[in-house]
Amino acid sequence: MSTAVARAAESTDELAAAMARGQSLLAANCAICHGATGDGVTTIYPPLAKSDWLAANRSAAIRAIVAGLGEEITVNGRGFRGQMPPIILDDAPVADVLTYVVNSWGNTGGRVTADNVAAVRALSSV
Repeated sequence: MSTAVARAAESTDELAAAMARGQSLLAANCAICHGATGDGVTTIYPPLAKSDWLAANRSAAIRAIVAGLGEEITVNGRGFRGQMPPIILDDAPVADVLTYVVNSWGNTGGRVTADNVAAVRALSSV
C-alpha cells in the first residue's frame, strides 16, 4: 500500500471514529434542543440540518459551543434569538460533535479538529 493510500485510509478511519463519537455527544448534549435529526424547533432553536450559518461560520459555531450564544443569528433565512449555554466539553469532544454535524443532514462537510477548537477557545477566553 502506498503512503498516500495509507494516509487516505487513516484519514477515513479517523473521520468515521470522530463521527461515531460526535453522534453520541450530539444525542447527549444537543438533541434535546436541536433534535436528533438536526431540524431544530421553529422560531426557538435553529436547525443544524442544511444550515447555511454553519457553513459560513465554523469558528462561530465552535464559539457557540464553548462560550454559549446569546445574540441573534440567521439560519436559512430565519432569525433565531435564543440562549444557548456553553457546553462543558474538552476540545476533542467539541471537535467530534461539530465534525458529526457538518457531515450530516445535508451540510457541507469537513473536519473540525481539537486544534481548531483550542484556537477559538483561546480567542474567546473560555
